[in-house]
Amino acid sequence: MNEVDFLKTTFGKENPFKVPEGYFENIEKRVMDKLPEIDTSSKTVAKEIPLWKRLRPYVAAAAFFGVMAGGYLLYQKNNVEAPLPVNNVSAIAHSDDYNIDKAVDYVMMDNEDFYAYLAGE
Repeated sequence: MNEVDFLKTTFGKENPFKVPEGYFENIEKRVMDKLPEIDTSSKTVAKEIPLWKRLRPYVAAAAFFGVMAGGYLLYQKNNVEAPLPVNNVSAIAHSDDYNIDKAVDYVMMDNEDFYAYLAGE
């Protein structure tokens, strides 16, 4: 025999708890009587926010963009590129020969291999 059957045989199937007569008809009145009275004559006034607090996000955004623009202009002013030597052709030609010599030394090619490579053989 399980517990449910034992309880049904001992106490029966009837619910021992009962709601008093008229309980739900006047419950709203009883709850409202227990609440404190609210003064409805006073009006709520909106809190005024100072001008500085309203403009603070815009001032912060303007300061950020000002710093960014100033930094960019300062970078552009100090970043002057050096002009390339236009009339110094021999210096440019010599630097190319130097680079080719370094490349040939790196790959260990002799002159015949290099000429064969240039000829496409």
